[in-house]
Amino acid sequence: MSLNVQAISKKFDQFTAVEPLSFNIQPGEIVGFLGPNGAGKSTTLKMIAGCLSPDAGSIQLSGKDVQKDEVAYKKMIGYLPESNPLYEDLFVIEYLSFLASAHAITAPAKRIARAEIDAAVKILISWGLQVVVGETIDSEYFQFSGTKEQRLDEVQNLLDDPDIKAIFFARGGYGSIQIIDDVDFKAFKKNPKWLIGFSDITVFHAHVAKFDVPTIHATMPLNFEKNSSESLETLKQAVFKGKMKYELKGKHKLNRKGKSKGEIVGGNLSILYSLLGSKSFPDLKGKILFIEDLSEYYYHLDRMMYSLKRAGKLKELKGLLVGQFSDMKEAALPFGMNTEEIILGAVKEYEFPVYFNFPAGHVNDNRALIFGKEFKMEVSEKGLSLG
Repeated sequence: MSLNVQAISKKFDQFTAVEPLSFNIQPGEIVGFLGPNGAGKSTTLKMIAGCLSPDAGSIQLSGKDVQKDEVAYKKMIGYLPESNPLYEDLFVIEYLSFLASAHAITAPAKRIARAEIDAAVKILISWGLQVVVGETIDSEYFQFSGTKEQRLDEVQNLLDDPDIKAIFFARGGYGSIQIIDDVDFKAFKKNPKWLIGFSDITVFHAHVAKFDVPTIHATMPLNFEKNSSESLETLKQAVFKGKMKYELKGKHKLNRKGKSKGEIVGGNLSILYSLLGSKSFPDLKGKILFIEDLSEYYYHLDRMMYSLKRAGKLKELKGLLVGQFSDMKEAALPFGMNTEEIILGAVKEYEFPVYFNFPAGHVNDNRALIFGKEFKMEVSEKGLSLG
């Protein structure tokens, strides 16, 4: 096999990691890269391996282009990074089996075109994942990605299929609540797999919480192109390693200091509010509650928080993690309090730690949280420690 690299370059924001670079490697040659930290060695290798896309130039292996013939190219190349990419509790054969298994994308709610997830499919493939795109992608039934029966059937088939190791929900919208009561989770409980998404997918996170199976609250394929690098990297770490760790600097004047430990549950506050009184509402006793929302009126945020309080859902929390409340709205008459004041007002009589402005929600910097696993939370003068 011969490798032909022609004028490849790569920038990260304003930083140039690799200047235009060209070279050829002939069959049988062994080549090493030498240079100081920051010279671009790892970035170049990642571009050759197909893990990063060059901003310019081309890379061909035995005539196959890394971008134009991605599947054929990657069948001929391997990449061993400096750090161990495995789950710490998996043997090598188990890890390889995970990569060889399929990872599905489905749309259980609002419709979405295939073109809207093409970039995400490429990113997932660059991670080494085998991607299966469901029939609900590019399907439509009024505002939905199919009839209720079509959406239910696809979710059920993916949950039951032992070869599917993770389900990426393509987008939110509305519709998950229509099918959740008809989903049979028997096979899923015996053979758990990652369920990944946010917003309307809170319905699945909340319902599955009672099975003691972890899920991942994270960005979805619709948003991959706009997401921050931290969003995608934390998602990747959650999917591959099943772990998360945050040390966030910066303090909000309304943060409430303290230490706690518990499983993280929650998601979109409006969805949680809609689940009150149903079998899908998660048990919050002894848990760290995460909440976020989009385009709500301040008075309605107050209503939702007090509804949770009156239902006895807040008093036994171990912590409150407040994500992004984006594009909040004022009614004709001003409410008189902002998001943080409303939320803190509903929990002021309790003593658990509260952290505001966690980078997750309907924003480009939407970092992954693993629900259903126990983590330590500490809010201090320095900021947040979560892991």
